[in-house]
Amino acid sequence: MRFSVPPDRVPPEGLCRIWYRGLPPDRQPASMTCARAHRTARAHGGLVIVATSPRSFQTGEVSATDYGPVDFSGVPPDRLPPPGLCRVWLDGVPPDRQPPPMSCPDAAAYQRRSGGRVLFMPASDVSR
Repeated sequence: MRFSVPPDRVPPEGLCRIWYRGLPPDRQPASMTCARAHRTARAHGGLVIVATSPRSFQTGEVSATDYGPVDFSGVPPDRLPPPGLCRVWLDGVPPDRQPPPMSCPDAAAYQRRSGGRVLFMPASDVSR
C-alpha cells in the first residue's frame, strides 16, 4: 500500500522504519534494517515503511506494510518509553503517576499483576 510521511522522515535507502498512526513524526521510531522492522511490527503492530524511489525523499510517498494498529490513545507522546524499553500504561491514572519505563519482561509481569497496557518503542539496530 502507499502511505505518506513527512519527506524528512523517509528512511534512508536500504532501511525501513516502523510508523505508528497517531504519533507525531518526531516521536516515531528510528530507521532500522528492514528485517528487524518487519519482525518487530509483526509482533507489536505498526506500519513498516520504505522508500519506493529517489522521489520518496522529496514527496514523502512510501510503500507500507500494515501489521495492525497500536493503541497509544491517551498517552502523551513525551511519556512513551525510550527506544528498546516498555512501559505499562494504566488508563485513568495521571501521566506523572504512571509506572516508569522498564524492560519488556518486567512490564509484562507488572501488567499481569496490575492490568493496563504495555507500550513498546522499538530501538534501531543500525549504528549512526
